[in-house]
Amino acid sequence: SLELRDGDRVLDLMSGYGCAGIEIARYSLEQDIKGLHFTFLDNALAQINKIKPDSSPLRNFLYRVVLSDAQDFNRLGGTYNKMVLKQGLHELPKSTQLGLVKKIFDSLYPQGIFSLWANLLTPENQSIFQDIIRKKDELAGYNSLVNNRYFFCENDF
Repeated sequence: SLELRDGDRVLDLMSGYGCAGIEIARYSLEQDIKGLHFTFLDNALAQINKIKPDSSPLRNFLYRVVLSDAQDFNRLGGTYNKMVLKQGLHELPKSTQLGLVKKIFDSLYPQGIFSLWANLLTPENQSIFQDIIRKKDELAGYNSLVNNRYFFCENDF
């Protein structure tokens, strides 16, 4: 649980089309949580252009949509009460994943919460899973993902 409170600053990092943040906004309305401020950050313009605040629960809150690389989110300034990263960490090379997680924790208020939604693979299934996804990316022509994407396993953290 994110333990949302009135006035929380929420960062949806690597937000894509914003489904995690929008669902948090919907839940906040149902629970009468007021004054939230959302930041959606993604480096894919096609994805963040799909965020439609005026036709979603976001219209009831302050929000901003930022086109930027996840590694640079801390340049936005500010500290957050809640941060969510839904199915995005694996998009980064293994060599940068822990650095991003450290930046996330450094950017949380004391008692802040970071929610990571990811596939937690075992050493036994990690390479099989990664090979399948790599082949899919190759067939789709996503060359940077073929070379950079890394699905971590439980031993990595």
